[in-house]
Amino acid sequence: MSIQRQHLTKDNYKNNLWELKNNDDILKTNTKSYFHTERIYFDDLIVLISSSVDLQADFGTVDDPKMKTSSGKKFDHITSPLNLYACDIDDFTKLMNKLSPFPWIAQNIKSLRLIPRMFMDNNLTRITFSSKESLSGVNYLYTVSGVNTRKQSLKNKLNNVCYNMTKTLQLF
Repeated sequence: MSIQRQHLTKDNYKNNLWELKNNDDILKTNTKSYFHTERIYFDDLIVLISSSVDLQADFGTVDDPKMKTSSGKKFDHITSPLNLYACDIDDFTKLMNKLSPFPWIAQNIKSLRLIPRMFMDNNLTRITFSSKESLSGVNYLYTVSGVNTRKQSLKNKLNNVCYNMTKTLQLF
C-alpha cells in the first residue's frame, strides 16, 4: 500500500473541502445575541382601493354608460396598471353606496386592503368632485401617491435606545 500526497490549489481545496473534512472538523460555536421587540397597535386604519377604472372620470348613465380606464402609476419602484385610492374605514360604505348606481364602475375595483394610516402620511390628496360629476358630494376619497414604510423613522427611534445591565435583565 502506498500513500500519495499532493498539494491542492486554493480553489481546488475550497471545492473539495467537504470531502477533506471527514471527522467533523468544524468547531461548534455560537454567538449570543439579545433581541427586544416593541409592538405598535394599529387602530387608525384606512381602506386602500385598487381600481382599473378612473374614479375621477364621468361614469355616464345606465342608458349611456362611460368608463375611462385607469392611467396606472408607479408605486415603490413597481409599475402598476391600476390606480390607487383611499378612504377612511368609516366612509367606505358611503362610497360603495355612491357607486351602487354604477355597477360597470364598481365591478372594476380589483382589491381592497386595510392599512394603518401612519403608512400613508403625506401621500394622500383629497379629491373634490364638482356637482356635475358622478361622485358629487363625495369629499372623503383620496388619491394615493405612495406608501411610506417608515423604516427611517423607526431607525431614528431605535438609534437612541440604550439599556444598562439592569434594564436589559428586566426585558428578558
